[in-house]
Amino acid sequence: MTTPMIHDSIDNVLADRQNNHGPFGDTSRTSQHIKQAMREGTNWPLLSDTQKESLEMIAVKIGRILSGDPLHADHWDDITGYARLVSRMLHQKQSVKPAKMPAVATLHANPEK
Repeated sequence: MTTPMIHDSIDNVLADRQNNHGPFGDTSRTSQHIKQAMREGTNWPLLSDTQKESLEMIAVKIGRILSGDPLHADHWDDITGYARLVSRMLHQKQSVKPAKMPAVATLHANPEK
């Protein structure tokens, strides 16, 4: 008979989240628009899974800022954290071997690639 208690607990968490993150539908719509714009970027196919995931998580955080409480510091801290994870990864790779990413001028000259 603990099911009602679990549902009440979940409802309390969801109500708290809505105060900070905004209505789920609004946040989802905003973050999906941002993600779609990112996927249309010329360099999207060149990004690693880690870079893509970081950008997508940042999009979710931006969606929460725009739909929920823009003064909720965790949103901003999380954006910093996801960017830092990628930065750390790139610095580690650069210390091991040089990056083999095509020059930006080459990418723009041949957008079909």
